[in-house]
Amino acid sequence: MCGGWTVFQRRGDGSVSFNRGWDDYRVGFGDLRSEFWLGNSPLHRLVTQRHCSLRIHLSDWSQEQHQASYRDFRRAGPLPLHVSGFSGTISDSFGWYHDGQDFGTPDSGDLCAEVCHSGWWFRQCFQANLNGVYYQV
Repeated sequence: MCGGWTVFQRRGDGSVSFNRGWDDYRVGFGDLRSEFWLGNSPLHRLVTQRHCSLRIHLSDWSQEQHQASYRDFRRAGPLPLHVSGFSGTISDSFGWYHDGQDFGTPDSGDLCAEVCHSGWWFRQCFQANLNGVYYQV
């Protein structure tokens, strides 16, 4: 942990579009009381200052709750994501497919970001993308 948990992304009702460019993802967007992305710059500062863990909470379309935890969450350099030490109630598609990837956005030339209409640490377009299009049930 980083001295407590910091929420850097929240989705819940699709009220905020995550189909945004690099500048928005860099500084953050949305409403901290509902849906938001904290920002890549604040996230970078957070994970480079100390050892951090990552916990992901998900609800599926039948409202079942799932979680994934990573003992190690950091930047492997100036931009790439690094996650390891997985445990959880879902498969590890985030760490398995996206570890070591740079963050891409639709306007940064990242084909997966363009196809998926969002910013994310893409290696394969459709494995794990928590910023993707929000579909209503």
